[in-house]
Amino acid sequence: MVSILSLVIAQVSVQDSFELMEVPDGCSKRIVATEPLVRDPVSFTISDRGELLVCESARQERGVEDNRSSSWWLMDDLKLQTLEDRLAMYEKWAGKREGGMAYYSRWDDRLSRLVDGDGDGVFESRTEFGSGFNEPLDGTMAGVLDVGGDVWVTNIPHLWRLRDADGDGVAEEREIMHTGFGIRTALRGHDMHGLVLGPDGRLYWSIGDRGYNLVDGEGNQHVSPHTGAAFRCELDGSGLEVFHHGLRNPQELAFDDYGNLFTGDNNSDGGDQARLVHLVEGGETGWDMCYQTLEGENRRGPWNQEGMWKPRHQGQPAWTLPPMMNYTSGPSGMVMYPGHGLPDRYDNHMFLCDFRGSNTSSRIVSFAVQPDGAGYKVVDEHVFIDSVLATDFEFGYDGRMFVLDWGWGWGSKDAGRIYEVSHSEAMDPAADAKALFASGFEGADLPTLLRHPDRRVRIRASVLLAQESRATVEFLRLARDVSAPIKHRLHGIWGLGMVGRGNDTRPALKQLLALLDDEAAEIRAQALRVLGDERSDIAVGQMLGALRDASPRVKFYAALGLGRIGKPTAVSGIQRMLEENRGEDLYLQHAGVMGLLGCADEDRLKQCMKHQDPSVRLAATLVLRRRGDPRLAQMLDDPSPKIVRAAASAISDLPVPESMPALAESFDRILRAKRQGGVHAGPTIRRMINANFRLGEAAGLERLLQAVSAPGISEEMRLEAFAAVSDWVQPSVRDRVIGDVRPIEPPVRDLLVYQAALQNYLPGLLESVPNMSGEIRTLANAYGVRFSDEVNLATLKDRGAPTSWRVLAFGQLVESDDTKVRDNAIALALDDRNRLLRAAAQPAVLARDAAEGQTLMTKSFRKGAIDVRQRTTAQLAELDSEWSEALLLEGLQAYGNGLPRALEIDVLEAARTRDTDALYEAVEAIESNWDTDDPLDGWRGCMDGGDADRGRTLFISHWAAQCQRCHAIGGDGGEAGPNLQDVGERMSSEKLLESIIHPQGEVAEGYGPVSSMPEMKPLLTPLEVRDLVAYLSTLR
Repeated sequence: MVSILSLVIAQVSVQDSFELMEVPDGCSKRIVATEPLVRDPVSFTISDRGELLVCESARQERGVEDNRSSSWWLMDDLKLQTLEDRLAMYEKWAGKREGGMAYYSRWDDRLSRLVDGDGDGVFESRTEFGSGFNEPLDGTMAGVLDVGGDVWVTNIPHLWRLRDADGDGVAEEREIMHTGFGIRTALRGHDMHGLVLGPDGRLYWSIGDRGYNLVDGEGNQHVSPHTGAAFRCELDGSGLEVFHHGLRNPQELAFDDYGNLFTGDNNSDGGDQARLVHLVEGGETGWDMCYQTLEGENRRGPWNQEGMWKPRHQGQPAWTLPPMMNYTSGPSGMVMYPGHGLPDRYDNHMFLCDFRGSNTSSRIVSFAVQPDGAGYKVVDEHVFIDSVLATDFEFGYDGRMFVLDWGWGWGSKDAGRIYEVSHSEAMDPAADAKALFASGFEGADLPTLLRHPDRRVRIRASVLLAQESRATVEFLRLARDVSAPIKHRLHGIWGLGMVGRGNDTRPALKQLLALLDDEAAEIRAQALRVLGDERSDIAVGQMLGALRDASPRVKFYAALGLGRIGKPTAVSGIQRMLEENRGEDLYLQHAGVMGLLGCADEDRLKQCMKHQDPSVRLAATLVLRRRGDPRLAQMLDDPSPKIVRAAASAISDLPVPESMPALAESFDRILRAKRQGGVHAGPTIRRMINANFRLGEAAGLERLLQAVSAPGISEEMRLEAFAAVSDWVQPSVRDRVIGDVRPIEPPVRDLLVYQAALQNYLPGLLESVPNMSGEIRTLANAYGVRFSDEVNLATLKDRGAPTSWRVLAFGQLVESDDTKVRDNAIALALDDRNRLLRAAAQPAVLARDAAEGQTLMTKSFRKGAIDVRQRTTAQLAELDSEWSEALLLEGLQAYGNGLPRALEIDVLEAARTRDTDALYEAVEAIESNWDTDDPLDGWRGCMDGGDADRGRTLFISHWAAQCQRCHAIGGDGGEAGPNLQDVGERMSSEKLLESIIHPQGEVAEGYGPVSSMPEMKPLLTPLEVRDLVAYLSTLR
């Protein structure tokens, strides 16, 4: 029997890993570099000279940390707003690290340069181009790009530019171009990465949800410490912009031949799926780092509840742009086909590494995109290279493809390999491209190269030509050449944009006006894009006309451009476009919002808020959201449920404190409703509940109590309202909806007012909402709210009621002032056939008659059914008496000598809770006899007696253990570890236990000897491990 549960990741040899990799028909493969030449490779690029520049990270869980393995600082991490805050957090918890703060600098990340000195295609020498990236705040070195000798590197908290002036393979110059990235720790791998040179001559890159808070060179502050984003700036570092926002972990970016930007974004291991995302200016995807830590009923918060991660659906939040498709599981390296090296099928295709922790489950996929309105859809998705743990993938300038293999698992292990994949039909221009980059394009005919088959050549030629005096003429000549392929003509347009961003913008941009009448829609669209991008007002009239173009993409860029230019007179044209769109094309809706955001002055925005068309009013609401405008409160009265939802979400989530009272009061309308609303009702009501909860007023408490039985509210939201009531007195510092840290003042609320409200409402709710009787009774018992003896007695006698309800009713009855009622309740409980109810009565018997209670509990402890003995043991832990201590000592003395295995954990935990000298010595004696060579000794008590229901909750929801991150049960969960669909049938409880607490033991056939599953000992209590084993044993 082997441990199939373990997240088994093979320490596969280089040769085995290479042979396992499956390449397409017509392709050959070979190893071109391996450890120790390459170690812990995260990403790489091909330098202009044909060398490989490889980002290597030795600091994974050795300086670059993860909240899942450092859960002690989670609440601190969620509060961080600046880099200084994070450093202070590290210093606060330095005692948790070996060596204190020195721990963070013991290992370093580095940029290595690999060279093929003899031209045989194999890299045989290495220099460290840049090293010493090991400051405490440094993240993973995860992105690199060479642009004419300027080597850009992303390594939180900085965007670096390195230069090797003397060509010795070691950078002498190292300059921080921007800083302020990586405010929070979040999860490993959610770093800064994705460097790519855009066809517009700008540098683009991405960051995961570790967030950012920075001031650019022009003095503009960009702040979002809890979300990921895509950025861009000029090649001198100026003009930094946040391009697209609300991403989780967009590891790499890729432009297609038409200037559209795409990424793959990871799932959160919470039932959601990874996504292919079309990134656009001002775009918002909706992820918030705080969602990652939300579990239980609020698992991942709105991300899951509202299906933000899904492709477009009816209940989509209006303020987000949905992904094109759910695809892959661990998207990492991504690249666009440059135009040569493969058969024609791969024109306009992208390639994406799907990293899942092991070779057998990881792969490189390929797909193309096609226009879908103003956006795009995915086509021809398929596996390109199978069974390879690739973190990155690149096309060489000579037609070869390179695959970066991490080795195995997720941590740093000094392993790494690079493979070459070549196709027999590689195109002729390959050698030309390689020579051009190697020479720095010296003496090249740049205008001719704008028509080169390799897109990388075209882009670099554009950047170089834009610096010359002839640029405008040459770019215009190409842009106007109707005989040239559109993808070549576009470089003429983008080139004019590069010139336009120089010293004299108007002459260059003016040349674009004639292209606004071109027959090709994409030419019109990209001309508008550049004019708008440069905020050129010379074409406002034509842009307004373009809002009525037949092409959605033309309209898209016209609206975006008008927003950047900011002429208020453009509002009416944007309104008309929104009316005609009717919300059907979400990208046009987004462009309309961006247009109004930039154009609408106060009067015109007010008109939009009252416009007869709901599409215009919705756009106005989304503008108010982006501005955090308190007038969002006015939109809560809109007749459109979608608009009300958008307003409510903005007020609660951003938040907008000035509008919170209006949101709370708007709940009254819902409470009066006789029927439940549609798809927008749930998210709206959740925010209304939150508003009333946060404000903490007596009227709000009454609204929440009324909501529990309101007919116009779904059962899910009734439960949420009751949960808010239950949390009322001591509200969490975390927001109920999105999980952000937002302390409520005062931190403790008036208990007398609360108890009075409960006493007024709970008895009625117990009768009117019978399916919530358990929750109602639990809350009543906690705050001294009594139900009538008649009601309690009826529940106690109801043998069909859940045991927990009957136990709670019994608890109230034995606290009655009437002795007869108390005695009757005890008699009924002791006479009941439900043994757990009988066990629950034991403390009451003990309180009434010590001798009788001791006799009863002693009998239960020694001879009762296992669940009764467990319950009794827990009761003994709460007592402070010699006889109860003696019973626990008796249990400890029987440990390993007659004590049922299902009681071992209970007795040990109870003894540790009491912590008397005698019990401490007995526990210590047991532990000293455990065999240190046997990892299961001391844990075998977890094999029996667990609660499968609690175990299921742990599997799905435990923040630190994260079981479902890697394991699926059926179709739900991760794919890096084995599917556990029938694991209870395949494995004994002992093997299940071993897989949990000693995953480095035996592993499943075909995987190898190394597991990347973390040990659960530091993460779960023994009782939790027992429950998890019980749950897994049920999977048959």
